[in-house]
Amino acid sequence: MGLVVIVLALALGYVLLQRVSPRGEAPTVFIPIEKPTSVVQPQPITSFQQQAITEEPKPKNEAMKKAEYYHNQGKVFETKSQWAAAASAYRKALSAINNYPYSMLGLANMYSNQQKYDMAIQEYLAIIKTNPSFEFMDQVHSNLGVVYIRQKKYDLAIEECQYAIALNPRFARSFNIFGNAYEFQGDYQKALEQYRQAQAIGGDQLTAGNIDRILKLMNKSGN
Repeated sequence: MGLVVIVLALALGYVLLQRVSPRGEAPTVFIPIEKPTSVVQPQPITSFQQQAITEEPKPKNEAMKKAEYYHNQGKVFETKSQWAAAASAYRKALSAINNYPYSMLGLANMYSNQQKYDMAIQEYLAIIKTNPSFEFMDQVHSNLGVVYIRQKKYDLAIEECQYAIALNPRFARSFNIFGNAYEFQGDYQKALEQYRQAQAIGGDQLTAGNIDRILKLMNKSGN
């Protein structure tokens, strides 16, 4: 009888502990370089990232520390839509390290979001010229494609998407942008082909919406 009471007491204590213990949650990790929110497929490890994994970290010089500090500051300001402060922080990072690609990309994306398309194009092209081996070059080209679409320069957008896909054929977002360009040109069949490619890689709701929309347009136009 005594043993039964002890077992029941232990069981009751475990249940109560389970009810009052908070559930563990994964810690929030701050990522210095934000990737576009519509990215649906985790990117394969690049040679740059593999090097970071396998090699011992090298000590950072003061210029790099300063550039990273101001770049992260710029991202914080940008998330708060404090555009002037964000631009100032990015430029301070670029003053620490000339042509620092992460802050150049931060500026370009910020200008694009603000619909300052000419300024965005200038920054994207500067990255391509000064940092041809930049690890996020596929996104530079695809984001430049978005800007060209917004300017109704669809041929240029298609060209940039082709560059992006050549660099990273597993980046679903590039295929979605590629399809957008064809869709705006009225070439629904080619648009559908690109959306299907994005879906095959691992498309999300954005891809599904693109496919649903283009099929309705094709049905309406009799294609």
